[in-house]
Amino acid sequence: MITAIATDMDGTFLDEKSTYDKKYFSTLQQKMKAKGIRFIVASGNQYFRLKSYFADPKDIIFISENGGIITINDEMEMVASFDTQEVSQVLELLEELKIPVVVCGAKRAYTLEGVSEEFETFAHTYYEKLELLSSSDKLPEDTVVKFATIIPAEELTPVKATLNRWLKQAINTETDE
Repeated sequence: MITAIATDMDGTFLDEKSTYDKKYFSTLQQKMKAKGIRFIVASGNQYFRLKSYFADPKDIIFISENGGIITINDEMEMVASFDTQEVSQVLELLEELKIPVVVCGAKRAYTLEGVSEEFETFAHTYYEKLELLSSSDKLPEDTVVKFATIIPAEELTPVKATLNRWLKQAINTETDE
């Protein structure tokens, strides 16, 4: 017996235009609900971005921020977060390496004013609620669940090694490669 159906969003559930057949899905959603089948969206995207794709998100389980937040019926049921010291360490190192970052919080995402246009476009693509900050020292009170960045392919291996060495394996770097 099927009890749940889980999907990624980008390139799996969504087409190349970041959309889907909403009428067809609505019919499927009603059938799944009638049979007690849960629909689960799992993605690296921010919860608010994922929720915005659905007209009726209340029966959908959202696993967002690469598993950092699980939301059911608009309530955060699980949040895996970094402590304040880890956040400071990561931001200090990324600043030293001159790597722009999106700090992904439970309430919203944050990046610095003055990042490249390419990076700001990337940030706005995946983060519905994004705040531009004048300094990383201005980071508001929030529960940090993920750091997102863009690193050129040719720099990825040495940057990952530096991050893992500097953070002494307390935090593991993951890539979409």
